[in-house]
Amino acid sequence: MGYRASVVYFATDAACRKASKAPSFTEAQTRAAATMTTNLAPFPGISNVVPALSIKVKALSSGSYTTSTTVLPAGSVNTSQNIYFVILGVDADIDPLVHFAGGFMGLNIPGLTGPYTLHFTSQAYVENPNGLTE
Repeated sequence: MGYRASVVYFATDAACRKASKAPSFTEAQTRAAATMTTNLAPFPGISNVVPALSIKVKALSSGSYTTSTTVLPAGSVNTSQNIYFVILGVDADIDPLVHFAGGFMGLNIPGLTGPYTLHFTSQAYVENPNGLTE
């Protein structure tokens, strides 16, 4: 299970970095999903991968931040007052390397007798903040 979790972690990080370089938020979502699919395809035992991309806007003056799962309103990007990040959260089911059929001592234990759901998160600085409105 450990190696599969590592594969998903690195795939999440790579997908987030590709999304951060996209010219628009819509394209970032497409790139993140495509990168996750491509990077995880060669590895069996990883299923139900659900990537979710969001925007984090951090104010330079106060350090407070807001998060959005959709494009930002037109004209709202202000790079002199805010820093912009994309956050990629991924849920995935990781199968154990060895399945204990019938349970372990009569119990069903995720990660031992069946898949275990993990959540991974990666964050990257947006290289084209003005594209977050598209």
